[in-house]
Amino acid sequence: MSNWFKETLLPKAKQNLIYTMVLGGLVLMALGTFVPSTSGTVWNKLLSLFLSFGSALIGGGVFAALLKSAQFTELFQKHIFDVFHNPHKLKNLVSIEERWGSLTEALLNDVLPSHKGLVRDNLKEQFFDNELEYHMEDLTMKYSIIVDIEANRVQIVNRAIQKVVINPNKENPMFVQGAGTRDKAHTPLLTELIINDESITDFTEYTHPTDEDENDMEIRVPLNRFAGEDRGKPITIDRVLTFDQDLTAEPYISGNFTRFIKEARIEVDINTEEYGLLFQRTGNWGSGTTAKGTYDKVSDTKGKWVLARRDELLMPGQGFIIMFVPNRSTQGD
Repeated sequence: MSNWFKETLLPKAKQNLIYTMVLGGLVLMALGTFVPSTSGTVWNKLLSLFLSFGSALIGGGVFAALLKSAQFTELFQKHIFDVFHNPHKLKNLVSIEERWGSLTEALLNDVLPSHKGLVRDNLKEQFFDNELEYHMEDLTMKYSIIVDIEANRVQIVNRAIQKVVINPNKENPMFVQGAGTRDKAHTPLLTELIINDESITDFTEYTHPTDEDENDMEIRVPLNRFAGEDRGKPITIDRVLTFDQDLTAEPYISGNFTRFIKEARIEVDINTEEYGLLFQRTGNWGSGTTAKGTYDKVSDTKGKWVLARRDELLMPGQGFIIMFVPNRSTQGD
């Protein structure tokens, strides 16, 4: 009898584990339900256990059947695929931010273990801010610098042409670009604005003082007005700003980017050989290909610098400064 149980019944039960669990559960539940009992006795407690174990076995058998079914396997594979290839679909299922935070802390544990939480929060705020309403592509900035040596002043005309791509998750995106100088007697002026080949003649709606300083200004463009039905199509914004600066107090141009920018370049020309141009990137440029270029360079009266090539990206917090450097060969020692 024992040999038959070990050699025949037990192997078959293992091979058909699902049926064994369901059948065993039904038997236990039948015993717990139909066998008469006396209240308060050990037998009554035992029958109650039969009901509990029987229910658990049936539930386990059903779950095991689902795990082995082709339909569940396909569904499971789909979710695994989405985890790796379509994480944006998981926003309603899991907190991507929490998982990203845990992974980031794990990577930072050997780098900055005492402050990994602070670094994680700063990285999220700077690079993963889902409130960013747009990013830019194919940015060209051209500066024409006119130096008045007798008045010790410099006039700067800056033309920026950029393609603006709207964040599809934002209903009313607003393009914002600020400008200011240290010389509060001269507010920057918007002198030309072209959006998608449409020339804007009245700048009143598009120029505003900044919240920090009323002498500085911001250009604000409601992007939905120019996006049309296809909000995925880039909006081309071409604008010209004019600055007037004191050459002694502010002999430079500086810029700081607050959006992601794919492909960017700068061109500068100055009207006199009395000054050269010193260019330097600012912010953290890491070790990418753009960081391997010349950081400090003095050119004669014209300069061109690539901040991000066609397949590269500028990050929020990166920027540049261009200084007007007296040319000793023309001004003397």
